[in-house]
Amino acid sequence: MDTKITVVKADQTVFEGDSGGYYAWSNSATPLLTHFKLGAGKLLLHPLGFALPHYADSSKIGLVLQGTITVGMVAPNSSEEQVLLIKKGDAVPVLAGWVSWWFNGGDTDASIVFLGETTKALVPGQFTYFFVCGVLGLLAGFQPDFVAKTFGLDQKESENLANSQQGALLVKLDDDAPTKFPKTSDHHTKGKLYATIDDPTGEIVVKGGGFISFLTEKKLGLIGGVGLSAKFVKLEGGAVLAPSFVADGSIQICYVGMGSGRVKKNMKNVAAEMAANNFTDSDVDEILVIKQLQQQHQQALQQKLQQQRRHEEEMRNMKEGIQKQMEDTRREFGRFD
Repeated sequence: MDTKITVVKADQTVFEGDSGGYYAWSNSATPLLTHFKLGAGKLLLHPLGFALPHYADSSKIGLVLQGTITVGMVAPNSSEEQVLLIKKGDAVPVLAGWVSWWFNGGDTDASIVFLGETTKALVPGQFTYFFVCGVLGLLAGFQPDFVAKTFGLDQKESENLANSQQGALLVKLDDDAPTKFPKTSDHHTKGKLYATIDDPTGEIVVKGGGFISFLTEKKLGLIGGVGLSAKFVKLEGGAVLAPSFVADGSIQICYVGMGSGRVKKNMKNVAAEMAANNFTDSDVDEILVIKQLQQQHQQALQQKLQQQRRHEEEMRNMKEGIQKQMEDTRREFGRFD
């Protein structure tokens, strides 16, 4: 299936307040997300903005676009909390089921874009979040006495646990909040839980042209659990990213962070489509580009696999024929013994 490239802004405001906002690309505006089971969202945190502890039904990769963010993460079936301090250009995988919170302790806005796959999501094309606390929290719908019996608490403790936080997705904390947060984990978390992908010394560097940096499982082991790979491309003015394709029909979901340019897809009768896929500085920071790489290369791979299967079947038949001849020869010799 040949698919057009779409360039779309985040059109859905999930939450917005003095603490920041969360924005998403909806299925209605970007139906390709649903079709390819991809998801995208953007988190904006104003100074002292705090994203309440939550987990999601999908794995994703977060790329810090601006500012610094303190992140707390707890893996399923683990009681150990890892606290990270990530900055612009860092990428952090967040696996499905991992509980995390996000805090901007700096003096300027911080933002991060999340791109991921939604194969097992509640709603394909969307990240669904489940909050541990707040008015949307898991315990908010239960009576205090039930919470008390379940966790062995008294009435006051259970009411405090279930109802003390009246925020929803994001809240703004007090001025002294940065001093109360847990200290970041040791330096071994970099390369284990997050990595810098905006790296001018990346795998491909062209003087005056830009650079490409890849995020692989070798560089960041946790990326293997997301089911995605990632790369960061920076093009200088007038530079062109060389045309490329893959043989397995993979999908690329791209976020344009700055600048202006043009995206082209090589297929028949696409002059109008090419002209429609320009993006300018005014569109930066909220553009999503999705494209399916050419299916003809996938078909070529399938044909090659079919040829290999036919060859294997011919070799198998030949082997069975030789074995049958050998058995017939043994039986003939047996008659003369």
